[in-house]
Amino acid sequence: SVFERSDDEIISGDLYCRNCDIHFPIEDGIPNMLLPEMRE
Repeated sequence: SVFERSDDEIISGDLYCRNCDIHFPIEDGIPNMLLPEMRE
């Protein structure tokens, strides 16, 4: 899901993996691909 975009860059949003049922956030244009237990 895209929450905020600038031209063709995603600024904030969410990537979802159907295989592992995990959401990965995108903040300031950078996806956080760490598993939830490893995030701050």
